[in-house]
Amino acid sequence: MDAGYVHTQDQQGGYVMYDEALNDLKELETELLLVASHYTEKEKSHKEGSESNIDQDWGWAHAGVDRFAVLYDMWTWEATLLENKRQFF
Repeated sequence: MDAGYVHTQDQQGGYVMYDEALNDLKELETELLLVASHYTEKEKSHKEGSESNIDQDWGWAHAGVDRFAVLYDMWTWEATLLENKRQFF
């Protein structure tokens, strides 16, 4: 453990990243993107009844949703959850 990060090292002191950890990270990324997409679509469907023509033209892009902020928040809260789980167990 160093500066709040868990590191795995080999016998020579080199840092190691296991293939399974990378696979888990890819799976988590896919799941977070699916959840974010679901709620982005849900937000769009709530506004469809009251949109102007200009809003409808750009509706496919979800221009009113800051996707970066949504994903950043999701990653932040997921990291916080995992850190709290690690400290608890």
